[in-house]
Amino acid sequence: MTVWDNSKRIKLRNEKEEEILFFVEEQAMRAMVISYEEYNELTREEYYERLNCSFPATTFDLEKLTNLPSSTVSDYMNRLRLQKKIKSRKVKWFKKEKRFYIPYHFQWPEYIFKVCGSCENWNRFTSRCTFFQELAAKGYPTDRIRLLANLPAKMLACKWFISRTTRALVTFRTIQDFADKAGDTELWFDLSERDSYYITSPKEAMVAYRCIFCKKPMINLGWGMLPNIGSALRICNYCGSFYKLRFNESEGVYGVKAAQEKYHEYSKNYQIYTGGEEPPLFKASGKYGISLKSFSEEEDLHKEMALLTSYNLYAHYTQLKFLVVNNKEEYDILKRRLGRNFSEIRIIQREEQLESIEPTRQQIGAVGLLRETEVLNIEYAMSLLWSRRNALEQITEYSDRKLLGRALEESNKKINELMRRKKQGIPLGSEEWNQKDGFVANYQWGVLKGIFEENKFDFPNRRKARHTERDPIRPYEIHFSFSKGNTVANAFFGKINTVFIKKCIEHQFPWEGLPGFCHRKTTGGRYGFLLDNEEGFKQAIIPAMVIAVVEEKITPDMIFSQRLRKRIPQYYLLPESEGNEVLGKECQRVIKGNILTWMNGKEQMCSLDKAMDYQVLSLKQFLSDVIWKEEMLISNEKKQYNAWTVGGKNRWTELSWKEQQRIRKAMLQVVQQAKEYFRPFQFKIEEQKQEFDFEL
Repeated sequence: MTVWDNSKRIKLRNEKEEEILFFVEEQAMRAMVISYEEYNELTREEYYERLNCSFPATTFDLEKLTNLPSSTVSDYMNRLRLQKKIKSRKVKWFKKEKRFYIPYHFQWPEYIFKVCGSCENWNRFTSRCTFFQELAAKGYPTDRIRLLANLPAKMLACKWFISRTTRALVTFRTIQDFADKAGDTELWFDLSERDSYYITSPKEAMVAYRCIFCKKPMINLGWGMLPNIGSALRICNYCGSFYKLRFNESEGVYGVKAAQEKYHEYSKNYQIYTGGEEPPLFKASGKYGISLKSFSEEEDLHKEMALLTSYNLYAHYTQLKFLVVNNKEEYDILKRRLGRNFSEIRIIQREEQLESIEPTRQQIGAVGLLRETEVLNIEYAMSLLWSRRNALEQITEYSDRKLLGRALEESNKKINELMRRKKQGIPLGSEEWNQKDGFVANYQWGVLKGIFEENKFDFPNRRKARHTERDPIRPYEIHFSFSKGNTVANAFFGKINTVFIKKCIEHQFPWEGLPGFCHRKTTGGRYGFLLDNEEGFKQAIIPAMVIAVVEEKITPDMIFSQRLRKRIPQYYLLPESEGNEVLGKECQRVIKGNILTWMNGKEQMCSLDKAMDYQVLSLKQFLSDVIWKEEMLISNEKKQYNAWTVGGKNRWTELSWKEQQRIRKAMLQVVQQAKEYFRPFQFKIEEQKQEFDFEL
């Protein structure tokens, strides 16, 4: 039997501890943040070691190093901790935890105490890292986990962390307010040398402006700001902050919106990572243009611009790269006013400005009454769920069988659940309706996401990535979103929604100002009722959208992009582009195509265009019937008044429970009588299958 010498055992243990301690120290050194100054002094080998090491040593690293089981490694680490040679820290890593180790006398890197959600590089719309995405797009190898995985907001930050701004947006009500804040009377640019931005004495010079965030001279504002209202951006050459003129229609003045960026920090990280390469400049920063408001020959053209500069305004117009105009007549006025032919300038036709008629007090009250009594909620909810299901059945051959099967199964469950509730007379509240529809919609979009991504269209979270309306500094284009797939969906839905809105305008029915049944919490309640009624028509366009993607009628290279605020890519279509033309033709084909719909007391085939006409007219008639239903008069001690008066001002709760039940019963009678001419729109192209006995 072999007897081990205890001194040898201790010697081996000490050697192993020294090996571990040496590795922990090396790893901690490599995981430290590289400063811009330090980067220039590192050897090539040291640079790549530091670049490719994101974090201090972990238990897993030590197991690989020593080829020992985790329990034995833990014993070694505990002894080293007791000897105060190392210290450790647990951190959250996705759904698990990791433990990091560094030498006891080392300071923890600051990023260890940060999370992705507080980093300037974290894209809150797609839960991805814009820094690594931009590097990967340029062909640089990056952290694959952070490049490809959705990063939770609580995810541990990496060493390229840039703290987010606490106040990213500042608004100046007028140009004069901005000039008072940013102008610097001690800083001047020579007008004759303005192309080289030569700082000079005040003689024949223009007062310059400083960035309100980093206080550096704004050389591209040094001799006045171009009137780039609604179209182009100006950018601080140092910190990358954006500046844009915006027209305040309510006050009739031009103001300035400024968005803080951290380009100087981002640029340093980018140069360190790439070995000296500068990050690409923002595409929008080189564009100068103007979005013309309606004006006549007699009006001064943007006279408030004189508050910003005493330099001849005409000279600024000579440098315009594009114009956004309502019509050719406005463009001709501008040419005559300035005596110059803008043949080299790109002319953008502004999207048609559609205005809704004001809803009457009666219509607002009737919709409010329908919302309070909930008598139409189940019918609307079932129609929409059927529409989603029928749209899925039209794309069976293009879909993943498993995803499609689950989506159809969940649709069937919710439809049957609503049918049982209808038979039992159990009402459906707006919030519950919204939840049920959102639940089914998530499965539907899961199927569509698979199709888009299989055809090279990126398609992150639809709910967060679809809209960018609140970004005040994007240039003038159309159908913006945070992914190429969402831009295609926005374009298809936007085009068919525009047709529906035009039907409302044509038939003098308000499409703004009516809070809806399901979409009751939209901004200001302006679009709720429109969304309730147009959602079914959106489903009619989904099969055509899928076919356009699968058959490559629309391809990813037809979608354009720009990196705007926080270098987050935004995707869009150009109005005159091939992609927009293709999508327009596909939408027209669907609108002229036949569907099966309820019309004049029976189901019949007609074009989707005609179905929209009928839907708007029948809805208008239905609200009229609700308004003037005699059985819904409410009596009190002094007088009688119509029930719609308690729907428009949230006065429903003032009625007694007994009176509420009487009104609800009368509303059900109106719905029953209206069945012959009005039903919520449901998308289908053939008779429903027998196992679903759908009847209003």
